[in-house]
Amino acid sequence: SSGQRTSPPPPEATPQAHSDFIKQVCLYFKRRFDLAKENGGHKPDMTAWGDCKKAFDIPRRHGHIPGVDVGDIFSGRGEAAAVGVHNMMMQGIDYISKSDDGSHSKGAYAVCLGGGYCDDEDNGEVVTYTGMGGQSGKLQVRDQEMTKGNLALRCNFETGTPVRLIRGKRDGFTH
Repeated sequence: SSGQRTSPPPPEATPQAHSDFIKQVCLYFKRRFDLAKENGGHKPDMTAWGDCKKAFDIPRRHGHIPGVDVGDIFSGRGEAAAVGVHNMMMQGIDYISKSDDGSHSKGAYAVCLGGGYCDDEDNGEVVTYTGMGGQSGKLQVRDQEMTKGNLALRCNFETGTPVRLIRGKRDGFTH
């Protein structure tokens, strides 16, 4: 291996080229997931996602990801992360956690409704998202603070920057 990562097509490429690239990433993810599982890996999704990050250059971006359609279903958070839909495997809010000035001025990229908060509501067109923090296990034990992902989401609200919504696991993760 040359160590070179495969990049997505340029923005002006055809929709089919973008779709083919996403399919290539998903196929690679599935092969790496199956291999990790065969080898007795404890978290094959995280292993496969790590392998994808080494093999593909998936830029972080707000809004639509070329080649990913609204309603696409992913096998889990690992596959969703591999294609760049939601990169934070263990958090509901996908944002850059280390900004130069601490302001989270780039905002959040995506929110995953994973059932972690009892106050979250998904009524199709209208979603109530609780935010992050204040939990011990699955129990809400304190108020959330306007820091980290919550602050990033507020930045999106203030700037009008789009946030992708991923609906949690029923039959898979839906974008």
